[in-house]
Amino acid sequence: MRLLLTGSLRGEGIIMVPVLPGIPGVEIKSGDHICALYTDSSERDGAMMPFLREGLSRGDRCMVGLDDRDAAGIVGSLGPDVDGEACIASGQLEVLGAADRDFLPDTLSFDRLIAFWEGIITDAIPGSYEFTRIASESAWWNSHLGGFTDLLCYEAALTAFVARQAVAFLCMYDLEARNGGLIIQLVRTHPRFLMSGMLFDNPYVAPITDVVKDPQA
Repeated sequence: MRLLLTGSLRGEGIIMVPVLPGIPGVEIKSGDHICALYTDSSERDGAMMPFLREGLSRGDRCMVGLDDRDAAGIVGSLGPDVDGEACIASGQLEVLGAADRDFLPDTLSFDRLIAFWEGIITDAIPGSYEFTRIASESAWWNSHLGGFTDLLCYEAALTAFVARQAVAFLCMYDLEARNGGLIIQLVRTHPRFLMSGMLFDNPYVAPITDVVKDPQA
């Protein structure tokens, strides 16, 4: 990972925990909204796979959205202890790729995107799943939002939404496609970060009212 948190960010009270989700000792909790930062697909998968693997092993419903035409190919990488094909057949696991976007570029807003995720969670209820895990690559949906302000308002709204649900949400951002200014702003909207194998608890998350009022503060 070439981009590291600066000293100023460390000084803001962000707490570093040197472990990955899915590794013993790390509890993925209801209401978790985690931002995973990566520079290539191997780093992305290093964050995503333990998150999904643990959830499937525990009986959680899992959904993943990737900006990849062959997103379903991740099923073979879940490992020998998880029967990915059986999880998909049962509805426990849903994998969506670049061809599976369910919204139109000219009509999508951040509140409609929140409603989309709400539908994913609601769909889990008939299947008797008590907990849902969602892993979403930002490139899968970000091009459909109006711009920088919509992105930050969306992430702030998602934090508020997830806090009220039996769900854990892993947002995945490619650092190669983002500038440093956006990363600083993402700190305002995510309670937890996963980067370079480190889990960061962030006590300085801005409420959605503050983000909407001044997205670039």
